[in-house]
Amino acid sequence: MTDGASNTLLLSECARRPKFFRFNTEYTKNKGNDPAKPLDVNKGGGWAAKENAIEVSGATADGTVEVGTGGTKRSGGPLAVNATNEKNVYAMHTGGANAAFLDGSVRFLSDRLDIKVLAALATRANGEVVPNY
Repeated sequence: MTDGASNTLLLSECARRPKFFRFNTEYTKNKGNDPAKPLDVNKGGGWAAKENAIEVSGATADGTVEVGTGGTKRSGGPLAVNATNEKNVYAMHTGGANAAFLDGSVRFLSDRLDIKVLAALATRANGEVVPNY
């Protein structure tokens, strides 16, 4: 299906903030990934808070988002859903997370969703043909 309102994300779940979770297991980390700094807090919380941005960066196989020392470098991995709640689509549901789309529909995004498909769903008018997901 071609890109448009029915294939454009409006919002998605990002559960368990302000704590950090990877694969349903809570973890702690230091600010900026720097061991000399105090423990960090996962920003965000209630709906529509400006800190609730979701990044289409994905996570690596162990659920990390590869934040460099000082928090300046940020790269992800191929896992798009339910690997980590650190600015990624995340829910406590088995198999995926719910997402609302611009056309008003709500759909379940599988935790097997390819990061490239999530990126296509995050744009409104790039003209991508979004595969079945």
